[in-house]
This record gives sequence, C-alpha cells and structure tokens, in this order.
Amino acid sequence: MPFIEDAPDFSKIKKVLVIKMRHLGDVLLSTGVISCLKQRHPHLEIDLLINEEGKELLDEVKEISKIIPYDRKKAKKSLISKIKIESALIRTIVSQKYDMVINLTEGDRGNILAILSCAKIRLGQEGSHWASRLTHLYKKPRTLRHIVDKDLDALRRLGIYPEDHEKKLLISRNLQAENEIKRFLDENKMGSYFVLHPVSRWMYKTPEVKKFIELIKKLNKPILITGYDQGEEGLFINAILKECPEAKYFPSKGSIHKLIEIIDKADGLITVDSFPLHIGSALKKPTVCLFGPTSEWDWGPWQNPLSKVVSYNHPCRACYKDGCGGGKRSECLEQIPVNAIIQACQDVFQMGL
Repeated sequence: MPFIEDAPDFSKIKKVLVIKMRHLGDVLLSTGVISCLKQRHPHLEIDLLINEEGKELLDEVKEISKIIPYDRKKAKKSLISKIKIESALIRTIVSQKYDMVINLTEGDRGNILAILSCAKIRLGQEGSHWASRLTHLYKKPRTLRHIVDKDLDALRRLGIYPEDHEKKLLISRNLQAENEIKRFLDENKMGSYFVLHPVSRWMYKTPEVKKFIELIKKLNKPILITGYDQGEEGLFINAILKECPEAKYFPSKGSIHKLIEIIDKADGLITVDSFPLHIGSALKKPTVCLFGPTSEWDWGPWQNPLSKVVSYNHPCRACYKDGCGGGKRSECLEQIPVNAIIQACQDVFQMGL
C-alpha cells in the first residue's frame, strides 16, 4: 500500500515516456527506472527519450517499446535546424498521447516537453525550471547517493518502492557485433585478455600515463586497451602503447555494440570513472575501477559483487573539481600506488602474479 496520497493508479496508465537527455553513462544508469517499472507493471508501454548517440546502447532492449532520439549535433548547426528538430520532437511526443511522463533530466527542456505532452501525470525534480506546471515533483538529495537510486527516487515519489532485484541495468546485445568481435579477437590471437580503459571524457578523472605503463608491465597479462583514438584521449593511449607494444588496442568510438561485446568477452575490466565502468556493472563483469575527484558513492559499480574501487584517502575527495585547483590533474588519482591496483586485480580477478 503506497504512503503517497496522490500516487497514480497504474492500472489506468498504459503509455509512459521516460526522459534522460544526458551522456551515455547517465542513460545506462537510468535504465533501473525502466527495469523496475516493467517488472511492477508489465502492461506498460515504456518509451525513452534520449540523445541520438545513446540509441545504440538500448536499441535492442525488450523492456523499451520505442526510443525517441534527439539529434544534438544537428540542432547545434543553426537556429533553423534547432527549430525544425525540436518542433518535430514536440509533434512526435504529442502524437503519442502519453498517460505519464517521467523527466529524469535536469534543466528546462525535459520539463517543457512533459508539459507539452499533455500527459495526465507529469513528474520532474523539485526546484527545477517549470516545476509549477508539473503534477508531481521528486526530491534530489544533497548527500552522496548512487545515481541509479537518485533516478529511482522518481518512482518512490509515485508510490513505487523498488526492491534490490528490480533495480537491474538494461543494455543491448547485438549478434552482428558479437560475430565481428569474435573475428577481431581471433585475428589478434586473444583468447584470454583483460580490458583496460584508462581514459575519460574528462581527463582529470584519469591518472598520469606512467601509472598505466607500470601497471601493464607488472600485470604481465594480455591487455586490450579501449578508448577514443582522437584528441587528448588518443594521445594518452598512444603514449601507453609506445611503451607497451605487447598491449592491443581497440578504438571504442563508433560502435557501442562492439564495446559491449569486447567487455563481455574479457576476463575482467580495469577502468577509471567512465562509461565502460557502467557497462561492466550491467554485464556483471569482474571490475577494478579507479576513483579520484568523483565519488564511487555516486558513480561506482552498481550491483556488481565482482568489483572493487581503488582510491587514495585524500581528505578533500570527492571534490568534483576539474583537477586540483582546476589544474586538470588530480593528486588523489596520481597518488594511488600501482601495487594497490595490482592487489585489487588479484582480489577481483583471482589471479596469481
């Protein structure tokens, strides 16, 4: 029995739209909401509005009826493009006649779309823009709390209190990508390997190059490095490969399906706070992750018993700053001893060195 007086009667709700217009990791972690909703109320048709680049991440998830992609790149080309794309988006949402819209995205776009949908139930965050035009508001805690549970707080506001088994992450699996990765691994004679993802969209979340070079040499195991081959990430990875020619490299840009299969077929994953960490959680892969200025309480492994966080006990972490003093380098990462990472690998991967 719900404790919420204005909790909706889900037997009278058929179509639901969930909005999460953020980066890939945020989108993946938000799927706990869809997972729980679908388990509690299997009759629901749940659509998902996300940025275009996240479509491949979830395009074959059976719990999602339809993905509505928003093309940010085209919208940024010109004011005319933006007007055309957003007008088409509004028409699509209105035409679907949703009974409920759940906006999990900060900012005003999601709330405006929820309002324009004319859905009977319109849920967003307390204190957000246009909040007065929503029917229900959920509270976002100021304290550390895993992002999955922060999103699930939206359901709690509707009278749904998720059990742990209902909070699983959803992710696409693609047969063509699986076959292509099998060929890649065969060609590179990699029957057994560990994935190392040393980079992040924000490079202050990764330690210096020499730490990964030392790690690879001490591990003395087959290593497959993933990450973008362009910009700062590409330069960082090339610096590692120059000193560790025994390691292989797979450019992860361009195919989320292939990255998923690369991680799934690995013996384990070593990563910084980045998107592959959340893939590892969804796949329940043995994972060692390095955390510095961001908090594992917010972004760490989710429901993955085969995982371990490695961090340095700095009194100022997690500061969420772009490096110490804004200097783009984080001492709390750079001071992590390589031997501590090795020990975590021994514990999680159960391997002798």
